[in-house]
Amino acid sequence: MKSLTKEEFEVLANRCESDRKYFIDGKRWEYFQMSISIAEKLNIDSVLELGPHTISLFHDSDIMDKSHHARLSSKLTYLMDACSSWDNVLNYDLLVALQVFEHFEGKQKEVWIEVCKHCTYAIVSIPYKWSKFCGHIGLDENTLQSWIGESTILESHITKNNMKRLICLIKC
Repeated sequence: MKSLTKEEFEVLANRCESDRKYFIDGKRWEYFQMSISIAEKLNIDSVLELGPHTISLFHDSDIMDKSHHARLSSKLTYLMDACSSWDNVLNYDLLVALQVFEHFEGKQKEVWIEVCKHCTYAIVSIPYKWSKFCGHIGLDENTLQSWIGESTILESHITKNNMKRLICLIKC
C-alpha cells in the first residue's frame, strides 16, 4: 500500500485557503506521519479510511464518509454514515480513523463492533486530554478503551504539539 508523502501532503493541503488552515495550521502532518509509520510496519494489502476529510493517507485505500468531498470523489467507496449498518462493506486488513470516533455521538461502541466485523487492525486517533474545543474535552486512553471493549491496543503514541492527539494501533 503506497502511502502519502510529506511533499504530497503539502501540495494537497495548500490547494485552497480552507485546506491550508485545516491541515497546515492544524498541524495534522505529525499524526498523519505517525499513523503512516504504524501502518507501514504491518503486512497489509487493503485499507479502509473512515472520514478522511479531503486528504487520504493511502493511494489505494477505499473511503467511507457520510459526505461527498469533491476532492476524494474518485476514491469514495461507501457514501454512508459509519453509525449505520455495514452490511455492504467489504473486509479490510486495516481501518484508519483519524479524529473521527469522537464525532459518533454516543455510538462509538456500535461503530467499533462493525469495524471488527470487517477489519483486522485499526489505527484510531482522538483528541488527547483537550481542555476545550468542540466538546472533545478530556478524552484519553480510558475513553478509547471504553469504546473498543475487549479489543487490544497494541501500540500508542501521543503527538507533541499543543493540540495533542492519541494515536493507537488496535487489534480488532
